[in-house]
Amino acid sequence: PDARFVSTVAIDGFRATIPLDFLATDGFGGYVVFAMNGSDLTPAHGGPMRFLVPGLYGQYNGAKWLARLEFRRRHPGDYWTQ
Repeated sequence: PDARFVSTVAIDGFRATIPLDFLATDGFGGYVVFAMNGSDLTPAHGGPMRFLVPGLYGQYNGAKWLARLEFRRRHPGDYWTQ
């Protein structure tokens, strides 16, 4: 209940962390995506599941090939900061 960040973690260990305050901003939000245009998400598009935040691009958007979501009080450091 006191989490401030959500870390999206891929099957290969890639981690992208997003502040929950950002996801709560009007017009944003985060989605766990498993299909696109009525078909399962392909591996080329991050399938079987990926995390998507409208308005965020690239490595800040969330993990492709999503393995888990971690809700945290502190920023854990991401792939790019290691």
